[in-house]
Amino acid sequence: MKYRIFDRILESDIPLPELQQSEDKEANLFFISIPTPYFQDSDIIWTHHWKLPGGQISISSGNRNEEYWLHFPHLAHFRINPTSKRIYCYQPPETPENSIRHLLLDQVIPRLLSHMGEQILHASCVNVNHSAILFSGESGWGKSTLASFFHTSGHPLLTDDGFMLKKVGTKIKGNPSYGGARLFPDSMSLLPGIPEDTVSSPVSHYCAKKRLNITDSNGMNSIPVKAIFTLSNPEFSQQSENIIIRKLYGAAAVMALVKNCFPLDITDTERMGKQLQKLTLIASTDELSIYSLSYPRQPDKLPEIVKSIVKTLNTDSSEGD
Repeated sequence: MKYRIFDRILESDIPLPELQQSEDKEANLFFISIPTPYFQDSDIIWTHHWKLPGGQISISSGNRNEEYWLHFPHLAHFRINPTSKRIYCYQPPETPENSIRHLLLDQVIPRLLSHMGEQILHASCVNVNHSAILFSGESGWGKSTLASFFHTSGHPLLTDDGFMLKKVGTKIKGNPSYGGARLFPDSMSLLPGIPEDTVSSPVSHYCAKKRLNITDSNGMNSIPVKAIFTLSNPEFSQQSENIIIRKLYGAAAVMALVKNCFPLDITDTERMGKQLQKLTLIASTDELSIYSLSYPRQPDKLPEIVKSIVKTLNTDSSEGD
């Protein structure tokens, strides 16, 4: 089957119900499941290990013969060939298919596209007055909850976990990865008016999050990007009752983008340098504003937070005029 993700067509040998099916004849990404890992760890040069706050390895990245590996301990192995744009996956018997889909869509494909020169931001996105507003930040910092609350406030949710940025002339445009949101049950309880039939099965077997399907096909088209809000660490935000929005400039704006990207091989200094150049051009575009956003993670504050963000956007638009 063929599916849309970002601005690409993905051909997959397993169903991917999270994605919209495509009638395009030509695919430019390929996913193939394989029955055995057929490699030895000793053959791979492991270059980096991403770790969880407790110190456990969440992802290991390695390479061999111009191919790359992403190993998710106790979950799956992915072999990536950037030249042929093929992703091969060994799925251990104990890992269910929904977990494989989650890793593929939310980790592997963004890292492959980033390696291919695209700028993929770890961000949720909503449509405010026909422009994309992004909320970027680490997992668990509340960007999905905030974006979903924007949706229930009349600003449609476009995507939850990944957004492709492109500089087109004097503007920044982009494509969402795929529709919907991934939320914990306590976050879903904060959303008024969400129909029960939009809540689907768990995202994975190792996480309590469920998918919320609340986007339509029009939300997957390219859209101009007006603003990016980088969320603060909730541990620090909880120390204040205030909503603090601060505009970022120069190196601070660039670093807000860099730290929320999806690298595949962080030891590839030439490729990382090119990415930094592209992100610097994006951050310096006059028609894009980048902010830091700090707010208390209190449910009753969500309506006020939405109003503060929309007011900031309107104020900046007026000043620009």
